[in-house]
Amino acid sequence: MVTRTCQTHRPSASSARSGGPATVFLAGLVLLALTVPGVGFGVTFTAEVDRSRVAVGEQVTLTVTVEGPFQTLPPIELPPLDGVDAFSGGTSQSFRFVNGKTSASVTSTFFLQVRRVGSLTIPALEIEIQGRTYRTQPIPVTVMAAADQGGPAGADRTSPGGADRTGGEVSTGSGGGGRLGDEVFITLDTDATSAFVGEQIVLTFRYYRRVQLWESPQYKAPKAEGFWREDLPPERNYIQTIASYRYHVTELRYALFPTRPGSLTIEPAEVTIPVDIFDRFFSSRRSSRNRPQRLRTDPIIVEVSPLPSPRPTDFCGVVARQLTLTAEVDRDTVPRGEPVGLTVELVADGFLKGLDRLPLPEPAGARMHDAREDLNVDKSGERLLSRYTVEKVVVPAEEGFLELDPIRVVYFNPGRARYETARKAGLRVLVTPSDLPVAGDAPSGFLRSGIERLGRDLAFIHPVEGKLSTRLAPFPATVAWWAALLAPLVGLAVLRWRLDRLERLRRDPAGWRRRRALRQARRLLQEAGRAREASAGFSLLARAIFRFVADKTGEQAAALESVAVRRYTDRLNRSRVGKRLGAILAVCDGYRYGGGRSEEPEPGERSEAAGQVVSLLRETDTLLAELERAEKRRSRSPGAGARTLLTGIGLLVVAAGAAAQESPRGGPGAGRGPDPARLLAEGNQAYTAGDIDTALLRYQAVLDRGVNEADLHYNLGNAFARRGELGRAILSYLRAERLAPRDRDVRGNLTWVRTHIRDLELETGDMPAVIGHLVRVVRALSLDELSLALVVVVWIVCGLVAVAWIRGAVSDGLRRLLLTGAAVLVILLAVTGWRWYEERIRDLAVVVVEEVEVRSGPAASFPVVFRIHDGLTLTIRGRREGWTRIGLGGEWIGWVPDASVEPVRLDRG
Repeated sequence: MVTRTCQTHRPSASSARSGGPATVFLAGLVLLALTVPGVGFGVTFTAEVDRSRVAVGEQVTLTVTVEGPFQTLPPIELPPLDGVDAFSGGTSQSFRFVNGKTSASVTSTFFLQVRRVGSLTIPALEIEIQGRTYRTQPIPVTVMAAADQGGPAGADRTSPGGADRTGGEVSTGSGGGGRLGDEVFITLDTDATSAFVGEQIVLTFRYYRRVQLWESPQYKAPKAEGFWREDLPPERNYIQTIASYRYHVTELRYALFPTRPGSLTIEPAEVTIPVDIFDRFFSSRRSSRNRPQRLRTDPIIVEVSPLPSPRPTDFCGVVARQLTLTAEVDRDTVPRGEPVGLTVELVADGFLKGLDRLPLPEPAGARMHDAREDLNVDKSGERLLSRYTVEKVVVPAEEGFLELDPIRVVYFNPGRARYETARKAGLRVLVTPSDLPVAGDAPSGFLRSGIERLGRDLAFIHPVEGKLSTRLAPFPATVAWWAALLAPLVGLAVLRWRLDRLERLRRDPAGWRRRRALRQARRLLQEAGRAREASAGFSLLARAIFRFVADKTGEQAAALESVAVRRYTDRLNRSRVGKRLGAILAVCDGYRYGGGRSEEPEPGERSEAAGQVVSLLRETDTLLAELERAEKRRSRSPGAGARTLLTGIGLLVVAAGAAAQESPRGGPGAGRGPDPARLLAEGNQAYTAGDIDTALLRYQAVLDRGVNEADLHYNLGNAFARRGELGRAILSYLRAERLAPRDRDVRGNLTWVRTHIRDLELETGDMPAVIGHLVRVVRALSLDELSLALVVVVWIVCGLVAVAWIRGAVSDGLRRLLLTGAAVLVILLAVTGWRWYEERIRDLAVVVVEEVEVRSGPAASFPVVFRIHDGLTLTIRGRREGWTRIGLGGEWIGWVPDASVEPVRLDRG
């Protein structure tokens, strides 16, 4: 323990002895001062540290103590120290009262975190008490390197996951994220503040806490506009000791890839800590502790530089500090004509979203075919790693050594700020003799020998079970589908009208009485018919008439007279009805009030009166119903009929439009000739026996009878492929794919047949890996399946809207369901619309002749601009007098005879 004590300066003993009387006088003053309360004499001011040698990263505890007979004490402040982070450890006080004198002791603690090597001196501290200044002595501390203590900064660091991390400097920023020593604080930092476009930056958020919270905090992730962001799971949790504070740390990491140059801002991260349950209970209503605590980090500015120019012509678009390229074949010796598998793998510490296709040239003396292409992302390490794998099938056509060209990938290394090239040496495969046909055969045929050279055969035909479908148009082209789609919308409209009507009735009691007037009057008439006494019947009859008129006019029934009934009927131009009702009321009054009768009627008279009541009840019901009809005709809105008419016309137009889209249900031979199921079974039997011509005739006969079945088109495509008719085989596979997009046999046979067409380079180019995966997901469902899913989602969303309308309020859970349903509905609408365009608007066709000349105009007199061959898929742009205008994209446009191409749509003429 190193201690430095300082008291006030007093005269020395030698000077006191030489003073004589002056000395006695001064001693008296000192004695008087010590006996007077509040005087600063007798104060001690000390400072001490717990050790005088410390390693970088460790902390020193500084204790400052003030003792003496003082009443108030100013705060003790520590001056700034170079290379030292100082944190206050708190202050303690104590008081003593002895012999009528008061003595106080105040102790302040400071924690000093040392960050540099060299000599460190804690300067003298000063304090002023009642006009006198007290100072401590400077304290020297020796700071050694971390290696001198046998460890990194005196810390014990272990891997995350619940382990303990000790020491280490934490940068908390100057925002509202808190600071070291607080019970809770947050940090946000990146591993780099400058980068190139496309370079990976790791953003790390850490949440430190020394206490256990009652409720989980709410975390708002930082926004990073201008970056492509990928989360780096999993969430890390560990314990770290910093400056003698033990923190539980939660760490979240993100991989950021800048997409444009300039100064890009990573917005702050926020954590909202809820109010502690005890603070909420014990704190006053106005206390700030009743409000949630919000922590917010500082924003981070990242300077992004563009990739240097000029860029190499073969630059692949990848930006990575580490990149490895590997290539291998599955065997180094293979008979001629049999396949060799080539696998190329590219691994980089970056996201390969912008990667162009790997340059894999086709080797001489062999043919190369696509097999598989995958893009996987590994997020388990400290940085994001992407793995791009390409598999090819190489079929050698010549004996000897097959030389596969070296593979080179040009990428940009941001660590060295230059373009670099990753190379993989070429591979060699020994091709041995084989009994397969020699190279040089005509490529136009698709015979069995050609399939064997690919190392596989066509997938076998499919049996067809159950009823054969003859529906040519998809569901969205039928009236039934539109009715199912519009039904929930019409239901919503009816519900809205009903709710609005009920709301209007609730706000208009008089209107409610007018609409229920006839019902209430008839209820009274029924009671009159059940009355045992004739007088009661006549009384209820009169009451029903007055109640009807009162409800219609908004007056009180008890205050009405016959004159009011006549006025009401005259207003409706029903004077005859008014006169008759007045006569009925007169009869009722005469019987109720006696009409001069002074004695009780006889039994026969009572029976006659009861019969008169029944007759008048029927007549009154008819008269009141007539008044009700007159009231409705008078109050009916002039535009209501027009609106109803327009609505009916609109629905009829929609239905007619949908019906116009629907194509015929069958071909020209539908319903005549042999059973299609039997013909299909005969075709399958002939195909199995190897009689391809007979199978083709049977399949074609089934197709001519209007059958539109995926398995029929698939079997027909196999038969055409066996015959070497590539175009018609591809045409049948495309039709089968539209009906069964998830059938592997359809997709497999279509892919392999397409690799053997002569115009392979004119086919649509491959899309980037990410877009290709998305398109494959969208095409996994047929147009019918998408349209049915759309109807189901519309019903669900309309049901949720109906629940919200009926409740009159939207809860949080219902709001989430509505937003989710709306998002799914928008996606389904977009996807279904795109598929509708692909299959119904965009007119695809396939070349079905061996070769056709494409001319610049619709006649044989126009010059030939290019030639296309069997199996090429193209787009029909128009038709004119036996000629079809076709397009292949860009400037590849021209005219061909109608017989040379056939549309994919069956219901297209």
